Amino acid sequence: MSERRIPLLAVERFARHTVVLAAFATATSAALLPIVGCGASARAGGFDSAVPGARIDAIQTVLDDWRATHQVPSETNRMGLVESLRSSDCLVRFAAIGTLKEITGETRGYVYDDLPTNRLLAIDRWASWVTDPNAPAPTDTSEIRG
Repeated sequence: MSERRIPLLAVERFARHTVVLAAFATATSAALLPIVGCGASARAGGFDSAVPGARIDAIQTVLDDWRATHQVPSETNRMGLVESLRSSDCLVRFAAIGTLKEITGETRGYVYDDLPTNRLLAIDRWASWVTDPNAPAPTDTSEIRG
């Protein structure tokens, strides 16, 4: 009989902790709701924002525009995409290179989770595209492996 009681006690303890955590989460969200609802959106600012989510939104907007019109993005948006490759946030880098690949059909050797030195070399290969989207990709794709 005692062997069956041990799992039941564990379940009861887990249920009590779950109820306490749920109550805490509800109280915390209700308390923070007025604070979060005030002020500017955390996703405002686009490419210039310090918030990764805002930069990802800007990248998505450029991609949506590209899909709708198939027109090359403005120089400002091209700069924003290429500069996003420098981000410390891997999701921003991932979104940026995915968008660049969809627009141009190439990565120019950029891999979002590569070594920082390799990413910088590849970013240099994107520089000409910012000012002239018809410029051919540089042929130097040297990389540092390690």
